[in-house]
Amino acid sequence: MFDGSKEFKYLGALRRLCSSPLCIFTFALFLRLLVATLLLGHSSLQRFYGGNEPSHIAANLAAGHGFSAPYEKVPIAPTAQQPPLYPALLAVIFRGCGAYSLLSLCIILLVNALAGAGTATLIYCAGQQHFSSEIGMVAAWFWTIYPWEALAEMPVANYGLSALAVAAWLVLAPKILAKSLHPQHWILLGIGAGVAVLLNPTIGGVFLASVVWIQCSKRSVYRVYLAVAAFILVLAPWTLRNYRTLDRLIPVRDNFGLELFLGNHLGMTGEVDFTQDFPTLDPRQYSQLGEVRFMELKQHQAVACIRNDPAGFAMRFGRRLWEFWAAPDFFPWAIISFLSWLAAVLAVIRISTRRIGLFLLITFTLVPAVYYVTHFWPTYRHPIEPLMLLAAAAAIGQIRDSLRPNPRTTAFRAAVAGRVS
Repeated sequence: MFDGSKEFKYLGALRRLCSSPLCIFTFALFLRLLVATLLLGHSSLQRFYGGNEPSHIAANLAAGHGFSAPYEKVPIAPTAQQPPLYPALLAVIFRGCGAYSLLSLCIILLVNALAGAGTATLIYCAGQQHFSSEIGMVAAWFWTIYPWEALAEMPVANYGLSALAVAAWLVLAPKILAKSLHPQHWILLGIGAGVAVLLNPTIGGVFLASVVWIQCSKRSVYRVYLAVAAFILVLAPWTLRNYRTLDRLIPVRDNFGLELFLGNHLGMTGEVDFTQDFPTLDPRQYSQLGEVRFMELKQHQAVACIRNDPAGFAMRFGRRLWEFWAAPDFFPWAIISFLSWLAAVLAVIRISTRRIGLFLLITFTLVPAVYYVTHFWPTYRHPIEPLMLLAAAAAIGQIRDSLRPNPRTTAFRAAVAGRVS
């Protein structure tokens, strides 16, 4: 005999388990460690470290050569090709466990896996805070079990930590921006934003979009100034170092010219084309000119190409825009992207959710803009995917609720039908 109460009890227990932050973290960590193990078993160290600029800089840092030489076979000279935080973290690992060693790689992948698992937990918390527990649970479990999310965190790169920073910002920042009157909270907010930009400057668009959450009142204005001042002070030492060593005002990194060139140069095919001038393939021009002049030359060549062939640039721009929201697979990313934009628009329409809707729209506009004009790999989108998944889950929830029959409407129709009969 079917026992409905026991079935309901089991479903309730399963729901409680799925909504447990500890369960989400544990499962996400296990799957990421499994992916890392499989990759280590089928890949050589060269596939992780070869041509990897952060690890080259980290090896030089660990050897006492300073923040220098992001490419193989180039002179030991100061660089700002990478933001400083992730290479510094790698340098600590390299110093303790050996540069380019298997042990170092295992620790790096463990750090990335922990970041991904932490992000899953924060996605659930952010969903619970801004939408509902159910929306947070759907987004968190998609992040946890979908293989792409784990794969995107496995390169020796800052993608996993950047996503963790964005997810943490979604949980912590709105509380401070909307409610806190303590100046030290705003100072910490500015420090956190500065540290995150030194990790990955492209996620700065998330922090800029957060301005729409600030209650514009006289009481909060000076606290905003405190946060901005703290942000500038965090970036100041690195900016001053770059000015002193490279003789240019470089707030975070100086590689925009090269990235623009890789996506826009004469004779190229596709949306990105690594020519022989790329320092990893042929370091001679980079070594001869030095980093700053090399980057400036590449930017000049890219701008000339865009001016000479605006139609070709427009086509590449459009293709990169599409790829940002649909790569690496049309399903599910094109659908997730559509739903995330839909959620942003629906939130803007409602007065009660207008602030978070504007935050979503501004973030989705600012963050990918640099990739539309330079070039794009699907892993570049990973830092804002927590936000996309939450927005997509919210859109699904709104669509589901709109399709449910309204109890008041149903009762009214029944009453009318009764009177007619």
